[in-house]
Amino acid sequence: MGKTKETLNPNPKLSQNNSNVRALWTPQQIKIFCEACVDEVFKGNRPTTFFNKQGWRNIEATFQKNTGKEYPRIKYKHKWDTLKKDWITWNKLKGSETGLGWDVAKGTIAATDEWWDRKLTEVPEAAKFREKGLDNVDLLDIMFKDTAATGNLAWTPSSGVLPADFETPTEGDEKKTQDKGKKRASTSSIHGKGKKGGGALMLTHQLSRICDAVELRNSASSLEPGSSIRDVMERVCTLDGAEKGSNLYLMAARIFQKREKREMFVVMKEPHLQLMFLKNEAELLGRHYFTA
Repeated sequence: MGKTKETLNPNPKLSQNNSNVRALWTPQQIKIFCEACVDEVFKGNRPTTFFNKQGWRNIEATFQKNTGKEYPRIKYKHKWDTLKKDWITWNKLKGSETGLGWDVAKGTIAATDEWWDRKLTEVPEAAKFREKGLDNVDLLDIMFKDTAATGNLAWTPSSGVLPADFETPTEGDEKKTQDKGKKRASTSSIHGKGKKGGGALMLTHQLSRICDAVELRNSASSLEPGSSIRDVMERVCTLDGAEKGSNLYLMAARIFQKREKREMFVVMKEPHLQLMFLKNEAELLGRHYFTA
């Protein structure tokens, strides 16, 4: 009897549950993955603490397009979990302490040996951050800020309650109380408008919360005056065609995660120049992010 020849498929389709495929993540690939995740957050494809099916499909497609790599979905989920774990550890390390310096050469916190010894006793898993800080912090803040329980950072979009660290810092107890009252009133008014238009309102409100979160994370850094995320996004929504909830506004939220983009926008000053700059950046980024 002759031997039956086996027909091998040179390009087998990856199973979404195939954990045997080895994924090698370069720093650039990790950044591309994070950017794809942030895009899906802004599109509303992470309604709870996880992406929906459409969100994962979009992330996979974006990653493959920008890297030429294709992994089964389980590999993306594993990377999400790993990044989330590192992000939680980083935030535990920083805690609520203020006045910490920054080591530009190492890209991590600049503090005394005594501080590091004390903190690593409390959070031993953060030892790797002593020599090199966490990459892509701004992106990770948006990905995980409202999904991870890290003490006072715990929050979910469906809770309807602002976490304490999302409140805008103010000077003086009286002004702080007034601002918190305004926040509560704003939240109540949004929920009191019923289902009509509720999705768009909630998306806009959640974007505002995200901006608050990232701004607080970056508050220790020196910035061009008026170039914080909050300041820039408040300016953006005054531009023609960039009203809150519009595609251009959502693109701006993506573009102005980068400090240098915000500073250039502020330096231009004139509204028509700022609008031209924003539209040009949106064109470069690609409007396909918001057509799904």
